[in-house]
Amino acid sequence: MIEKIFAVTTKFAHKYILPASGGEGWMIPIYQRIQWLTMSRAAIVPGTVLAAAMQSSFLKENTGRIERVADMMADEENKNAYLALIKYRQTGLKKDFPSKHYSTKKYFVKQLRLGQDEVFVDCGAFTGNTLSHFIKNRKGKYKAAIAFEPDPYSFQKLVKNHGGNPKITLINAGAYDRGGEIQFDALGSIGSKITDESNPAGKSRSIQVKSIDSLDMCGEITFIKMDVEGAELNALKGAKETILRNKPKLAISLYHSNEDMVRLAEYIHELVPEYKFYIGQHMLFPSCGETVLYAVMP
Repeated sequence: MIEKIFAVTTKFAHKYILPASGGEGWMIPIYQRIQWLTMSRAAIVPGTVLAAAMQSSFLKENTGRIERVADMMADEENKNAYLALIKYRQTGLKKDFPSKHYSTKKYFVKQLRLGQDEVFVDCGAFTGNTLSHFIKNRKGKYKAAIAFEPDPYSFQKLVKNHGGNPKITLINAGAYDRGGEIQFDALGSIGSKITDESNPAGKSRSIQVKSIDSLDMCGEITFIKMDVEGAELNALKGAKETILRNKPKLAISLYHSNEDMVRLAEYIHELVPEYKFYIGQHMLFPSCGETVLYAVMP
């Protein structure tokens, strides 16, 4: 049966495609989507986020911390979605994936209640796709935007796409917990990331990093988005004083590691216990990517 579906739907591989995460640039062939419907368990592909998650014992060893984070969620729906994602990262079973919680509205969910005077900081701006969505979402009515992108190849495209906008400041540096230089895999793709300084790999090069707290232009931040390939905790630490002072809306990627699924919410809650947490899942089964933690003041 699966072979027949594959044979028929492969014909459409190059003709019909659908967005995988709200038009953020990921395009998945419709034939692959149809194949996924026949699966009861995700195929574990080495090197993927799900493969790494299932090989880790962290979640099993930290059930108490997970329960406490779940209790931080704003309501039962988000608590259940969070726990389901935790379980799915351990089993890979389709039945454990919270498909009903899937949303295409990545980063701009209704719970954030965005206004016309937002000062938006985009950490991990890539080529400006999220900035474009932000501008469209606000219908051009916002106060300012600041974009961090350390990858020199992506930054060139970011400048091309948004360099002419006087309300947007582009920073060719990574958001981190300090200023200075650090090793970075500059791939010119969404996979570009900070690397182990003791064992740099790929197209490793030294890049500039800056903390949000150190920049005067970030003093009036109202909304922070972070998708920085596993460096979110460091970036949050570099925004500690800003978060304590402004209590901005937050959209923080959790999915890069099992540890991040727990510790990022813990850290934010420690800073501002009043935040209400919501979970967004912005990719469909079988992926466990694009899980976002939203934090907003009541």
